[in-house]
Amino acid sequence: MEHLISIVIPVYNVENYLEECIQSVLNQTYTNLDIVLVNDGSTDASAEICDRFAELDSRVRVFHTENRGAALAKNFGVTQALGEYVLFVDSDDIAEKRMVDTLQRQVEETEADIVIGNYFIYDENDGQCKFYVLERDFCIEELSAQELTDRQAGYWHLNASAFIMPMFKLFKKDLLLQVPFTNGRRFDDEATIHRLFIKSQKTIFVNDNLYIYRVRQGSIMTSQFDISWVQDILQVFSLKLSDLILAGIDTSVMRTRFVNILNEYKYLCETYNLTETDEYREILFRLDLYKE
Repeated sequence: MEHLISIVIPVYNVENYLEECIQSVLNQTYTNLDIVLVNDGSTDASAEICDRFAELDSRVRVFHTENRGAALAKNFGVTQALGEYVLFVDSDDIAEKRMVDTLQRQVEETEADIVIGNYFIYDENDGQCKFYVLERDFCIEELSAQELTDRQAGYWHLNASAFIMPMFKLFKKDLLLQVPFTNGRRFDDEATIHRLFIKSQKTIFVNDNLYIYRVRQGSIMTSQFDISWVQDILQVFSLKLSDLILAGIDTSVMRTRFVNILNEYKYLCETYNLTETDEYREILFRLDLYKE
């Protein structure tokens, strides 16, 4: 019997992209879907677009909430999901039509708690598609929590972000209820996904281009550096390293990644004349603690 798969799409002011996103989910070759649209207090036409799709397809359900941010919208979507497994799609991105089928097949074959796919980028700034994964890179692997967190830290020859972003991944719903997304930081995904890997009994990775991540003007990827980034990353990595140590995960690779980020933010603070801030001094203190 096919699993019912819930697809949670947090929505906030994406009227120019939302229809294409939802349609890509409706076009999946795997059809036993429960599509949960969480309209997170949009002030544009996004709410109307959501309602229209709910009228057109019975698999689509819409929940209108006040604006509380993407992390809480995802958590709310999980609580409303009817499926045993949940998959997240960002409302300005596009799902390849075989995405759910490819991931769900691994659930059927392995009974995994998490199945991870991969993605490529569509950059609106130059109109180019940018691929990490070529045909020769395709593989299916079972990965331990240690291997997964090392790959988050860049201990892999391809894109580490595939192991940090919540999209293009099938999660057992019970796991997401145990480990909700943290809220209020720029790096909520960084603060959460490793915890799901630690709690997972079996995680499968399918290295295939299943998702189109859109880079658009004004997105987080293209926004200007702000000192709050330093505050957030220090909090996130302090908790993350603590989690990994308590779980018995070797943190040497993750420590190196943290130091690389600190050096990057040190440079940015210097570039933006923020060297008199407490955050800059904290970066210097952390870098001084690090021993090769």
